[in-house]
Amino acid sequence: MSVATAWSDDRDSAAAYGRLRDRLSGDPDFLILYYTEDHDPAALRAGLSGLPVASRMLGGSTSRSLMTEEGVFLDVPVIGMMGVRSEGARFGVALCKKSSDSRATAVLAALDDAGRPGEVPDLLILCSTPGGEEEALSGLVDVLGESMPVFGGSTGDNDSAGRWSVFTRDDGGRDALTVAVVFADFTINCVFQGGCVPSRFGGVVTETDGARAILRIDGQPTADVYTAWHEAQTGRPLFRDRTLQQRTALTPLGREVGAVGGFGAYTLSHIWSLRDDGGLELLTDVKPASRCI
Repeated sequence: MSVATAWSDDRDSAAAYGRLRDRLSGDPDFLILYYTEDHDPAALRAGLSGLPVASRMLGGSTSRSLMTEEGVFLDVPVIGMMGVRSEGARFGVALCKKSSDSRATAVLAALDDAGRPGEVPDLLILCSTPGGEEEALSGLVDVLGESMPVFGGSTGDNDSAGRWSVFTRDDGGRDALTVAVVFADFTINCVFQGGCVPSRFGGVVTETDGARAILRIDGQPTADVYTAWHEAQTGRPLFRDRTLQQRTALTPLGREVGAVGGFGAYTLSHIWSLRDDGGLELLTDVKPASRCI
């Protein structure tokens, strides 16, 4: 097995792919591509038209930056790729437009694409445009069970203005998700570090407005509660402007969902917006009576 990455700060995905291919000494069996919103997904797909038929690919947009072992590329148009070559592994990829009855569609299609329908892969990679991620994960659990390791997450854009996207070699969309399944002929070890620890603040959700908006914590307007927590924790004012998501990226709300090795495991809910009615919109679902810290 061999793994390599490559990047390019021009608009041509073929240039980045050429570098990747050189480093792999051949075409990848599996290709993951991320790009900033400045790129046209259709053009990126066209630039990869020479990818062998047997190779599998998924792509998704990223927010403002990209990182490889060669450094961090921030606030510039950039494309990044990771390729895997492995003769004995099998990969399957599928894209599904989001709908109420499509929770498990993508993973079933990815298993078919790998030629392994009905089997359980060693690893699953999820790349979804924002919205409905919990439903997508529930669909994966319905098909594969709760022990399946899932890597990946939501796509992004620079200012959360809906310019995110996902694509495969055959399709793409701004309201869709892609799934890749990996049947490995190598050992897969999974490590996760969330990067956050509990603060001294906490409260119980007492009123919500839909799945992703909290109106009250302990009976108080959530926007005010969160602002007070954030400013006390960071010592800096929290402005309700286009920098909100950047300023709150390191201070999400957390909910304990279990424990691993005696340490609490938390679902992190990053901030989408502070509403004028005192509500707080998040990037995950939250239920009433949940305790947030």
